[in-house]
Amino acid sequence: MLFKLTHDYTKIEPVGFYDFGGDGRLEKQLEDLLAAHLFDTLFEGRPLLPFHQERPRQAEADIYALDARGDVVIFELKRSTADRGALAQLLRYAEEAGRWDYSDLSRKFKLYNAKKRSEFDDLDLKFAHQQAFRLVQPLAEEHFNRTQHMLVIGSAADGELIRTIEFWKNKGLSIDFLPYRIYKLNEEPYF
Repeated sequence: MLFKLTHDYTKIEPVGFYDFGGDGRLEKQLEDLLAAHLFDTLFEGRPLLPFHQERPRQAEADIYALDARGDVVIFELKRSTADRGALAQLLRYAEEAGRWDYSDLSRKFKLYNAKKRSEFDDLDLKFAHQQAFRLVQPLAEEHFNRTQHMLVIGSAADGELIRTIEFWKNKGLSIDFLPYRIYKLNEEPYF
């Protein structure tokens, strides 16, 4: 499936998949596209609720999101081939995120949604999470961020990164690589 990237990169329009040549230099636009559609379209089987994006000149992952269980999912995006250095970055970010308690998550969530003017602007994180995932009752604060899941996303991965990710996955670490492509059709970008 291809998604047409609009001029503001926050809306996607599904189109049929065809294998065209690509250009993978749209890292910030890709980050914004992913963050805007983690819940509704891109991870249909496992929607994610974004709560923080990388800020300029800050040592942070590109996107942080919550899953239905309250676990933190951390995305590190690369504009081209991802290498083992991306994994080292991601592990540092996950180690730091693993120390965040509910109040840290809630503060980041409020700031993120205030900037995005989200439907969750006035809701506390646990109630926004309950509403987003249609839970019968909100998760207890101590159930948030019990586990961190890591995703490296790039247009390709070098063999060393894939071997290293497979090693850590076999050791029980929740980590994976997801490839993406940006295609141009009639001079318009598609993800």
